Amino acid sequence: MEQATQEPVPARKIRIGRLVVGILAAAAVVALAVIVMTRNSDDDSASSSKSPRSGSTESSTTQPPLGSPPLSAEGPAVGTLQITAGPDGSLSFAPTALNAGTGVYRVTIDVATGGHDFTFLARETLFRRLVLSDAGSQVSGRVFFPRAGDYRFACLVPGHRGMSGVVHVSGPDTTLDQALAAAAATPTSAP
Repeated sequence: MEQATQEPVPARKIRIGRLVVGILAAAAVVALAVIVMTRNSDDDSASSSKSPRSGSTESSTTQPPLGSPPLSAEGPAVGTLQITAGPDGSLSFAPTALNAGTGVYRVTIDVATGGHDFTFLARETLFRRLVLSDAGSQVSGRVFFPRAGDYRFACLVPGHRGMSGVVHVSGPDTTLDQALAAAAATPTSAP
């Protein structure tokens, strides 16, 4: 009767150890993916305090394609939202509430005090974060409002939590292509 040869104990332990490390690594990747998806879902729901209009179904045609790049600062806009960062040396924006219609707007920030940034919290706005470093400067970007609702903006610099505001948007749902065409047809849509 022939005896089966067994591996030495240390080699078996090393293989089992590698297997356990692999399983733990896979579990960590899955947990990280769940956290990221949950955070993204929370950001989207927190970005608008108004729910879609009663009786309406949210149309995917008003959403920019997934992974769409932010809008460039240059290009057509149907209007301008003028905001001051750090008026009178305060950690605030002025005004803190603005009104707009759906579409593409230019956002111009007058930087009263530097050391801030400015961004919209909803990714669907396709807004590129602005760095507000030089007092006395003016910085611009463009924002897309695809549907009616409240769109929150803020400074995300640690300790600047009070620097926030909202744009109240009204009007019919619009796609990015429709909004850009309307902006291009607006006589005051200079870059």
